Amino acid sequence: MMKPKTFLLLQLLLPYLIWIMAAVFSLFLIWPLIYTIGIPISFLTEGIPILGKFLGALYSFVLAYVFGIVFWGVPYTLFAVGFFFWSKNKSTKKTYSALLYSPLLLAFIPAVGLMILGLFSRIISGKIPPLEDWKNLGLISLLGAALCLIYGYIFVGVGMAGYKLFDYLKLFKSESEISKDISDLDTIPSSDNIKSEAS
Repeated sequence: MMKPKTFLLLQLLLPYLIWIMAAVFSLFLIWPLIYTIGIPISFLTEGIPILGKFLGALYSFVLAYVFGIVFWGVPYTLFAVGFFFWSKNKSTKKTYSALLYSPLLLAFIPAVGLMILGLFSRIISGKIPPLEDWKNLGLISLLGAALCLIYGYIFVGVGMAGYKLFDYLKLFKSESEISKDISDLDTIPSSDNIKSEAS
């Protein structure tokens, strides 16, 4: 049994957990099969075409996610730490609602970050960015934001499905149980009280 809010906050670790699983899958399972042991891709694509295409697409997607941490790792970590501190005095309902809208905020962070980095690199080189560069930066930022939205809502969808399942199976502590835990903590005598009673 756990608190609903604890479960919601643990969802912030989901992208890292999936990243570890993806890294193990792609770098330590599939990569050695193809390049070390030498199982040819043609064996899959020619022998079982549908399976070969599915595994090829899955491998490409997973590999993109693994190496994509270079782009999403820092913005997401900043967001996760900020969200954790923001939620400290917030209710479960507010935390739940904020998580639903969090991909929108997360999409904004890399989009603005890419624009700032692009502009900063141009200023350092001593050149004023031409209009074409602004267009390219804008397109790259929009692409980054779109990818963040897609990835974000995939994770939010998985997390919220897990939340609903836990709620359905009654695996969360009820408000009365949480209140009882808090009242139990209040009744535990402190060391100062024990000393005063002993004297």
